[in-house]
Amino acid sequence: MIEGVLKSLKPYYNRFVFCILIEQGLILFSQIVCSLSILLLSAIFPWELFFRKIILCFLSISILIFIYFFIQKFKKLIQIKNFCDTLARRSSLFKDLFSAIELSSSPTPAGISPDLKEAFIVSVKTLLDKENPKQWIVPENLKKALRFFAFSSILILGITFLLPKSGISAWNLLFLGGEKEIFQLLHIAPLGGKALYGQPFNISVKLLKESSANPQLYLKMADRWEEIKPELKEGQFNFKIASVKEEISFKVKCARMETGIYTILPVEEPRLTDFRLQFSYPSYLGLKDEILTGEPQINVYPGTKVQISARPTKDLESIEMVTSQGMRLPVQILQDRVLISFTAHQPFEFHFDLKDKEGFSPVQTVHYTCLVKKDLFPEIRLLAPVNDLLVGMESKIPFTFEFKDDVGVSSIYLKIKKGLGRQEEKVLMKKYDSPSAQKIDNFLFSLSSIKVNPKEVLKLQLEVQDNDLVQGPKSAFSQTVTIEILDRQKEHEKVQKKLEKFRADLLDLLAEQTLARAPNKEWEKAELNEPELSQKLKKAEEQQAEAAAKTLNLENNLEEILELLGNDPYSDYKSYLEHRSIKQELGALREGSMSQAQKKLNLKSWKEGVEEQDNAIQELERLNTIAENVDRESRMKDLIHSADHLLEKGNLLNSKLKESKVLDASLKQLLKQTLKEAQNILSEIQQKIKDFPKQLPEEFVNKASVKSMNFGNLSKELKELNDALAQGDLKAALSLAQKLLDLARQARELLSKAAEETVANQDRLLDQEAEQKLKALDQVVRDQEKILQATNQLDLKQKALVLERQRHLLLELAKKQKEVIKKCEEIRREKEILNSMLKDLIPKMENVLKELEGLNVIFSQKWLKEIIDGLQANQEKFKSDIKAFQDLGNINKDEQFILNQLKNPSKEDNAWSQEEHSKLKSLADEQDRLKEEAKKLHQDFRKLGQGTATLPQNSLNAMKQAREEMEKSENSLKQKESGSSLGHQQNALSHLRKVQEGLENSGQEMKQMQKQSESDPSNFIGLKGQKEGQRGFRSGAVRIPRADEYIPPREFREEILESLKEKYPKSEENIIKDYYKRIVQ
Repeated sequence: MIEGVLKSLKPYYNRFVFCILIEQGLILFSQIVCSLSILLLSAIFPWELFFRKIILCFLSISILIFIYFFIQKFKKLIQIKNFCDTLARRSSLFKDLFSAIELSSSPTPAGISPDLKEAFIVSVKTLLDKENPKQWIVPENLKKALRFFAFSSILILGITFLLPKSGISAWNLLFLGGEKEIFQLLHIAPLGGKALYGQPFNISVKLLKESSANPQLYLKMADRWEEIKPELKEGQFNFKIASVKEEISFKVKCARMETGIYTILPVEEPRLTDFRLQFSYPSYLGLKDEILTGEPQINVYPGTKVQISARPTKDLESIEMVTSQGMRLPVQILQDRVLISFTAHQPFEFHFDLKDKEGFSPVQTVHYTCLVKKDLFPEIRLLAPVNDLLVGMESKIPFTFEFKDDVGVSSIYLKIKKGLGRQEEKVLMKKYDSPSAQKIDNFLFSLSSIKVNPKEVLKLQLEVQDNDLVQGPKSAFSQTVTIEILDRQKEHEKVQKKLEKFRADLLDLLAEQTLARAPNKEWEKAELNEPELSQKLKKAEEQQAEAAAKTLNLENNLEEILELLGNDPYSDYKSYLEHRSIKQELGALREGSMSQAQKKLNLKSWKEGVEEQDNAIQELERLNTIAENVDRESRMKDLIHSADHLLEKGNLLNSKLKESKVLDASLKQLLKQTLKEAQNILSEIQQKIKDFPKQLPEEFVNKASVKSMNFGNLSKELKELNDALAQGDLKAALSLAQKLLDLARQARELLSKAAEETVANQDRLLDQEAEQKLKALDQVVRDQEKILQATNQLDLKQKALVLERQRHLLLELAKKQKEVIKKCEEIRREKEILNSMLKDLIPKMENVLKELEGLNVIFSQKWLKEIIDGLQANQEKFKSDIKAFQDLGNINKDEQFILNQLKNPSKEDNAWSQEEHSKLKSLADEQDRLKEEAKKLHQDFRKLGQGTATLPQNSLNAMKQAREEMEKSENSLKQKESGSSLGHQQNALSHLRKVQEGLENSGQEMKQMQKQSESDPSNFIGLKGQKEGQRGFRSGAVRIPRADEYIPPREFREEILESLKEKYPKSEENIIKDYYKRIVQ
């Protein structure tokens, strides 16, 4: 029976299965379509292909999962139970259908009879026969499935047509990415590659088809992409990268599509470096081949062969040298260098056209020049002398010059113009075997090599010639120097005459000053008569004023003489220096003793005036003595100069006779003139020797060599030589001239030696004595400093004791003042009548007490005076009250005592200890010893000053003042006044140091005199128009120091810095403090 039931239900069951299949199929299709839509949407986004494939794989797996679940669900939905349940849900008639089917297909359960089972199944079948189940089998979820299907269909169709192309393009985007599709829309060039380092890079994009979207280019910047704005030109988008200095990545986007990522790699452009230039100069230049490094900016002479070698930075495919003349010269490519050679004839520009093996060439071409220079004119500059000169006829003039030339200098000439320039000579002074391009050089030109005359004016100019052997040497000229030839002897005679007049005037001044000083007896006699004294004072003052005026005239005259001395070759430096010192001493005398004498006489203080006049007379006597001694020494040197002239004439005679083969008339005339001049010189020497006791130094006169000199042989030789010349005997004349020359040389040597010994002895003794006295003075200064230090220590100790006593006194007075105040308070309480008066005075007493206790007494004396005045004014009012009167009197007495102690503190006799008394006495004795030494030194210095004027009178006066201060210091020490003694000691030291300074300056000038006295007067060179200074100069090349040479050595600077960190010695502390204390005071 159950088979009948199932058979009758099968059509309905099949209808049920079909409905389930339609519903679930639509749902599965919609799910697959949605998945495909998602995949298509992923193609729109600029994802990498790798990510798109992952999404595709994921969605494919999702679709398989959808199908699997569809099958599983379908199997579940088409089960009989589900069919029966569906009918039962729709109609209660079918609620027992599944139970009937279950009972019919399984054994009868226990507890249920077979009949009952059969009856239940029959009832169900009967019910199915009565009811048609077809009306209850309806696809209830079909509408929902259809709506889902419609939505997914619309979604996939929309996505397909929204993409740039039809559905096939979407699938291409899906499976191939946007790169293939975008190249159907765009043409991009280049797609990456290589670019020159630092150069711009252009990427062009062209639309192949019309598009509403413009292409976009993105550069990768660190961790982000940055868009570059294009330039639109002729339908093409140009993207410019400013500079490629590192690897750059880019991509292009358009219409939601993008390309892959492309790379631009920077590469170096080919360049030439490490240039080496070799110049092979033409032979006429006389220059060696030269190798240089650096850029080939060439500047050479015509005909120079140039070889350029360089190293390329990259392997080259080709290289050529392109010139401005349109030539392309091949360049050899060697293993690691390139090489080209050419000969320079004309100037041109050139550059190198090169290409590397990657096809790159330099963006900017470097241009070089090859200049062909012309041989320039040389240049010469005269460095010394630069001023016009006064010279002697035998002077040797040093020339220093600087020249430069582009090729080289071969020779230096000296051009000499005489008179108005009609006579001109050119003398070769320097010849350079190897040409020099630039140099500082010098030479010595002797005027004896040319014929010159006194008073003649020469114009000298240097000429330089270069080494141009092709076009001939080129010349250049220096500035001109004018020299004037002096007749040295005549100029010297003029100076001697002026000096002679000066000495006479100086002697007259001494006489006039002596007459102005009246004897003391006349002054004492005139002192008894006031009118006579006034008249005598007036006359003495007038005479003193006349002496001062004459002194001023002497100074002015000596100033003119000093200018002549500076240009006189026969006046040595000692004469110049001594006369300059005499002028200075005359000025000091006029402003010092003479002026003071005149002032004292005007003030009617004749004793002090006479004392100053005596000082002036004494100084004038010293200056007269020095002037006479200098004159004697000058005459001695004149004698040597005369011997030099005689020797010159002998040399001239000898040289002329040696040069001549015959004695013609002109030679005879020249030789006779020379003999006559020699005879005159010999007579002059004999006359000077005859008068030597009056005119020459005593030491020189007493020399055995001078006393034994006999000029008879010289006179005899001169006479015989004159006879030989008259007879025309050349051989005899030559022999006699040689003998004459030997005798003249011997005489000159004897005189010169004697003079040198005399001068050297005098100067040496003077220098030694000055040095010895300076050492003694230095010792006196050191000893005085020791006394000062010891005295200062005692004085500081004494001041400390005084301060302690003062402190003790103030405390004692404060104690007494406190008792006075206490007494006043008691009186106020006892005596009502004194209350108001004491009430006004007690505040002032308390103020005094405060200052006394504070050890700072400023207004106490004023307040005490006011207190005392108040007490005295009120004391008289209380005479009737004896007790009050006595109390006020006692208070007044106490306050008066305090005031007296403040005004005049008591001095204790035992302020100095026994040991300190002993030290003071010892210091006084030491000061007395130094005073005597200073006195002796003062006498020695006065004696030393008699020999030279370079020791100034103010130094001698300072020595006297130092001695006087020492005597005052000694007296203060004896009276135990250490403070007063310190002041005198400091003054004495100040005067002693002035003397030291004067002696040191004098010593330096003495040494300079010794050095300058050895100069050769024959080589006299002086500046025209010079006002002061000794004759002559030396010239030559001078190297200018560098700035770093002025920096002291590091060790020296470190030592200075370390010394600044150190404190002054403890022993000097008191002296330093006292020094600053005196400055403040």
